[in-house]
Amino acid sequence: DKICRVHGERHPELFEINNLFKISASELLNHLQKEEIVLFPFIKTMTNAIKNNETIQQPGFGTVENPIAMLKQDHETEGDLFVKISQLTNEYNPPIDACETYKVTFAMLKEFEQDLHKHIHLENNILFPNAINFEETLIYSLNWNYIAMEPFVIKRNGEYKLFEEFKIKDAIQKAFESVSVKYNDEIFEKVKLSIGFVT
Repeated sequence: DKICRVHGERHPELFEINNLFKISASELLNHLQKEEIVLFPFIKTMTNAIKNNETIQQPGFGTVENPIAMLKQDHETEGDLFVKISQLTNEYNPPIDACETYKVTFAMLKEFEQDLHKHIHLENNILFPNAINFEETLIYSLNWNYIAMEPFVIKRNGEYKLFEEFKIKDAIQKAFESVSVKYNDEIFEKVKLSIGFVT
């Protein structure tokens, strides 16, 4: 604000730069709060579950890809804001008549953008893919208490029933016996694999 008051008459772009940075700072604060409240605690829960072979509840946001998509959109918004700021500052090169405070402010803006890009890179290319992999690990190891992922069978009347191993095995055995075909457990194991049931 001080730079705008002193230099704004000769450099009116400073007012837009100031406004864009305030928007960026506000958006970034909201972004960090989403991470601290929603995503990071769940990533910690997943890593502990994998480490200790524990079962966890499905989160209220469904899949971890949902908050990640939202956070990636935040990254794009921040990136777009700083594209404009970089253009308005002539890529952070202060004008000839800039005072020392003016120059330091531009240098700090440039450093802020560089740190922002590091943040975005680490999350988009390292943290987020790992979080998705953690979730997939939990789902496929059946450590994910999520009814939609639990194996089920469809009865003749169209009713959905959760997979109950002993009942299905008994039914298969009886079916083979009814047509005088020898049954073995390998057949049942193939049935389980076909519906994604792994013990």
